[in-house]
Amino acid sequence: MEITERIKLQLKDFSKPSNNSLELCSHHPIDKNVFPVPNLLLFLLTYICKFPHMYRGDKVHWHIEFRYKGKQYAIKHEKFGLRLYSQSDEELKLAKEVLGKLKKILGLCEKELLSDFSKEQIHNGNITLINYFHKLDNQYQYFRERATFEYSSVTQEEPVVTDQSSIISILFKQMHEHDNKQRQGQYNALAMIDSYFSRLEHLLVLAFPFVSYDRKKDNLIKFVGSIWSDKFRRVININSAQAKIHYDSLIDIKEKFRNTFAHGGFEKEGQSFYFHLDHIGIIPASMSGIKNSIHFNDFPIDNDIFKNICLAFDSFDKYLSIIEIPQAWKYAQSGLHLSLADTDLEELLKIVDNEEKYEEWISTQCYRMDQYENVDY
Repeated sequence: MEITERIKLQLKDFSKPSNNSLELCSHHPIDKNVFPVPNLLLFLLTYICKFPHMYRGDKVHWHIEFRYKGKQYAIKHEKFGLRLYSQSDEELKLAKEVLGKLKKILGLCEKELLSDFSKEQIHNGNITLINYFHKLDNQYQYFRERATFEYSSVTQEEPVVTDQSSIISILFKQMHEHDNKQRQGQYNALAMIDSYFSRLEHLLVLAFPFVSYDRKKDNLIKFVGSIWSDKFRRVININSAQAKIHYDSLIDIKEKFRNTFAHGGFEKEGQSFYFHLDHIGIIPASMSGIKNSIHFNDFPIDNDIFKNICLAFDSFDKYLSIIEIPQAWKYAQSGLHLSLADTDLEELLKIVDNEEKYEEWISTQCYRMDQYENVDY
């Protein structure tokens, strides 16, 4: 059976709304897990079912009315979610049945109609990149602040005692507290490093269309899936001496701290292994070079190393925001999603080099986004 015939069969109990104006005052909230993407439901109700748009009213994105088994219903996408409306609480008893059938039909549409179309749209570059820069930056800043707090809490104060016999226990207590602060600082520092590189990869994807993106040649799926250093080299001019210094610094931090701990604590080239020396014992593969290993000290990231890592990150952020990709950085900070549809991207790239026009454009788009999010039309 053709997909259109299958959909028609599922829609047999649905029909267009009555021409008479009916008061639909009873409502039933729709669990967001039933229709996690409200606009797919809008697609079903308008493009597939052919139900008309109604006057949406205050704080309503859209309002669609229809009849099910002769009874009038409406679905509204309101500021706080989807709701199903009917004329009475009695008719709402069919809510589960109505929503269940719509969900089933939408499942057919997604599988049979939209799956291939979505792949085609992605292949053609007709997509929007969701901007998670602030979300990832907040995560990075959170762990950085926690690490800073823990390291700053490490004290080297001399114990104050009145009883000579208690000095040993006080020293042990201070040593324990000192180690705990160091350990907690290190845990947060490692999470901070990981968060920074996650934010950096996201930024490089957002920046890609600003520097060298060709919608006809570039495979965005492949680019997003590439390792961060490949993204870096595609977006940042690695031939610049300044960029190369930053790149080498990031590589050192990433290889020594992020990668080692992200891969079970193992270093490259078997350097984390210990070989057997007969009648002597086990010896680290790096031998005396172990002094450079993160495993050589109980706390490989102490306060000084942490501060140097933060300086490296701050310096690179400043370089990106002022010299290398200022327009992309500003866009990431705006929180706006980035549409790569041909005309949208073309419109944006025409004005990014004009600071005044670019600021005005961002301000206008942010205002529109706020209006949409607050359902103020």
